[in-house]
Amino acid sequence: LLGIPVFKGDSKRWETLVKKNAFQSCNFSSIIIPNGMTEIGENVFRMCSSLSTIIIPPSVTKIGKGAFYGCAFTELPEMGSVTTIEDQAFMNCGKIAELTIPENILSLGYNSFTSCGTTSLRIVSSTTAMSNHVFSSCGNLSDIHLPEGMTKIESGTFSACKSLSEIDLPHSLLSIGDYAFDETSLTTIVIPNKVQIIRSKAFSRCYNLKTIYLGESVDSIFESAFSSCKGLSAIYSLNLIPPGLNYRQYNNNYVNQNGYGSFDTQHYSTVDVYVPKGSLEAYKNDPYWKKFDL
Repeated sequence: LLGIPVFKGDSKRWETLVKKNAFQSCNFSSIIIPNGMTEIGENVFRMCSSLSTIIIPPSVTKIGKGAFYGCAFTELPEMGSVTTIEDQAFMNCGKIAELTIPENILSLGYNSFTSCGTTSLRIVSSTTAMSNHVFSSCGNLSDIHLPEGMTKIESGTFSACKSLSEIDLPHSLLSIGDYAFDETSLTTIVIPNKVQIIRSKAFSRCYNLKTIYLGESVDSIFESAFSSCKGLSAIYSLNLIPPGLNYRQYNNNYVNQNGYGSFDTQHYSTVDVYVPKGSLEAYKNDPYWKKFDL
């Protein structure tokens, strides 16, 4: 392959070299990794802004921290044996248009795909464990497929994905982390029936959000979960028991916080709340829900 760097010889020696950031900010466009390597080390190809093609052998199982930060890939490289992608590994890869996380990937590190140019995301397996802010600030991301079996959306996962106007959450979901969808363009959100917890600022600064459907198991909505949702006009709560509002976590305990609303004060007079038949009195007697015009 003329013009493509090929690193041959003792793969163990090469593995030692790459742990010293040997190729950071180099200007080659393609590379072949030698078979026998098990890991692409930390920051090895960081800011190789011309690197668009790479062949990763089946011996590689881990992509290290910042390994491909700022590279020029237009799609995720083929890496059929990789199980772990560490923090910031593909951060700022602004040319990746479509992103599929294959089922062999078991772990995604913090900010691993932050600020990528992707418009479409598909996560194949519910066994893929994600750290915080994995896809945050992907400003073009508008199409997301999450697998059934997923139980949690971690902190900041899709925060500042400003092109995201709709999403179907998996029915298996149990909790939504803080800042998970902060500063997105969602217009309607349907919280699945198994979700129990919506954490702080999960949907804050969703300025286009008009309608919220709270599933029948939602019992804890943390402080500022829907703060600064200026267009909010309707909440449909399916739980017969009013979900607890204004929660904050102290150690392992959840407590109500006066002055830290799950919703903004203005929402009490501008948002219509719809509750299940037969539960109106329970909502009217709740110290927080009664503030709405029920």
